[in-house]
Amino acid sequence: MVTQGVSRESSEEFSETTGVTVGVSVGVEASAKPFGMGASTTVETSVSASIELGYTRRYGVSTFESRDVGVEYNVPADHAGALWSEHHELVPIRRDNTLVTNADLGLHSGNYVGRTHPPTPGNVVKVTPRFSAEEIKEAQDRGVGLDALTEATTIEVPQ
Repeated sequence: MVTQGVSRESSEEFSETTGVTVGVSVGVEASAKPFGMGASTTVETSVSASIELGYTRRYGVSTFESRDVGVEYNVPADHAGALWSEHHELVPIRRDNTLVTNADLGLHSGNYVGRTHPPTPGNVVKVTPRFSAEEIKEAQDRGVGLDALTEATTIEVPQ
């Protein structure tokens, strides 16, 4: 069965930062002049205001496909066999070592490798897609039988 899809997301963000600065400076000056005493005072004030505006728009589109397959590897009698496939598990973490998500972020390569001991030249791994009822009906409507569909889409990987 093949599962396909498209995921779309968008987001908008608007931000506003307002700042106000108030300053006051007071001064007193006293002096003794030859003709008498003197004094003066000064007062200074200042006010400033600032506004910072921000706007962000983000779009994201991702596609995915998932296919169910059957894998066959025939191991002859009196032989040992092993079949394996590459799989990568992504684990995104933050700088403080906490997980970003617990979601399964595994990536399967779709490549299969098989080995026997003792070696058997000419042995192959068969990778056959599994079809949904809708896919089988669509093929039959086009005059293609399940055996022909399976044979046409099976991949044989020499080992």
